[in-house]
Amino acid sequence: AIGTVLEALDGLDLAENTLVIWLADHGDALASHGGLWDKASTFTEEVARVPMAIRWPGELPAGQRSSRLVSNMDATASMLDAAGIPVPAHMHSRSLLGLCRDLTGAAWADDIVCEHNGHGDQILQRIAITDRYKYVAALFDGDELYDLREDPHEMTNLLTSGEHAGVRDEMRSGLIEHIESTNDRIASGRLLYALQRGL
Repeated sequence: AIGTVLEALDGLDLAENTLVIWLADHGDALASHGGLWDKASTFTEEVARVPMAIRWPGELPAGQRSSRLVSNMDATASMLDAAGIPVPAHMHSRSLLGLCRDLTGAAWADDIVCEHNGHGDQILQRIAITDRYKYVAALFDGDELYDLREDPHEMTNLLTSGEHAGVRDEMRSGLIEHIESTNDRIASGRLLYALQRGL
C-alpha cells in the first residue's frame, strides 16, 4: 500500500512537492510483561516505541536512520514547517525537518514527555523519557523508573533504589514542570498532587 502511494506521487510528478510521514499510534504488548496483549494500559517500550518514516525527495536526504527521541505530535509541526507556516506557541510539537537534515541534532532535546489517558480503564499516566531512563507517573498504579540501557525490557523498577534517587527526583521534577507549564488539565489534579508529594 505504501509503495502504491509513492508510485502515484512519482507518476503525477508530485513527489518532490509532497512531504509523506508514516507513523503508528501504538505498538502491541504481544504477551510481554506477564502476558499483556494489545496496547493495554501500559506504556512499555513494546507499546510506545514505534517506527516513524519521513519522505520528501529534494528536501530531505534519503536513507537515513536515527534513534533520537521524537513524538507523533511532532508530525503536526513538521507539516506546518513544510508549508512555511509558523508553529503556534501553544502547540507542544517540534518540526522534525531540521533533525532530518542534521541527524546530529545538536539543538534537539534529549527527552520527551508522553501521555497515556487510559484504554477502557482508569489508568492515567505521564511518562518522561530520556536517552537512558524512563519515569512513569501512574495514578492508582504506582510510579516506575527504568534504566532502558541496562534493562530494555523494563523488568526492574528502580523507583525506590537509593542509587537512582537523583535520577528519580530530577525526572519527577521535570514531569511536574511539564504538567504545570503545558496546563495539562487531565493530569493537573490527583496525578500532579501525587507527584508533588513523591507518592
